[in-house]
Amino acid sequence: MEIQQFEEQLSKGPVSLKVTNEIGSITIVPGSDDIRTIHVDAESRGMIITVSRSDNTVTVRAEREEAWRNPIEQIRGLFTNEHPEAHLTIQVPVDCDVNAKMITGSLSISGIDGVVNGRTVTGSAKLTNLGGPINAKTVTGKLSYNGRLSDDIHHFKTVTGAVKLNLAHLPNARLDARTDVGGIHYEFLKGTATSTSLSAGVTTQNMVGSRLQDVLGSGQGHIKIRVATGSIHLNHIVENEGSFNGRINHQQRSRDTEFSVTSASPRLIY
Repeated sequence: MEIQQFEEQLSKGPVSLKVTNEIGSITIVPGSDDIRTIHVDAESRGMIITVSRSDNTVTVRAEREEAWRNPIEQIRGLFTNEHPEAHLTIQVPVDCDVNAKMITGSLSISGIDGVVNGRTVTGSAKLTNLGGPINAKTVTGKLSYNGRLSDDIHHFKTVTGAVKLNLAHLPNARLDARTDVGGIHYEFLKGTATSTSLSAGVTTQNMVGSRLQDVLGSGQGHIKIRVATGSIHLNHIVENEGSFNGRINHQQRSRDTEFSVTSASPRLIY
């Protein structure tokens, strides 16, 4: 594996990162608070890494070398267990806007307060403790978020797979979650919270899909979750503050599904 490092100095003002990786992984984390740079650590084999800057926008690309696009080389790689891959670890200013695309592999973004757009075609996307609007999508794979959500507009979408949100507190948002084929599962773990629960939520179950709508807290933001084929999981990881008095108690039956939810640990059952 070849190891490379890149660094771009940035001026004052808005900063953005655009990164695309064909195979491997992308990890984006905040860098030093007092230095305005974007730093890239790359470990790769059979890949070309390019880094460029235009004003305060840094573009990073990891693409297969031309030889690895040859079908013969691809077959040889199957037998030798060698294949092109690039693993990028990128440190950015905490207020950086991020646009990241992972073709095949894993994407991880944490601790950023800027606007985050993340997409994985085949693989997983893991987002943690982001402070700004989120637009995240996987075509095939798992999409997860852990931590608090800001009172902004957030979109989570997967075509085939699962969306899982582990929220450190109940956000102020209008929630709209829907699956075309699959279920919605949500559970409030023991603890306390300052916001209301899904006490006024309305869940609609079709023969093959489900929809959950509610207003959480002040309803200032918006959380939109869409899954074509797969599942949605909403977990409330509660912090030690305030009191938790929310209660859900609805029962609804269709031909082959049952919905039964009560206070501290509600769950949608199929």
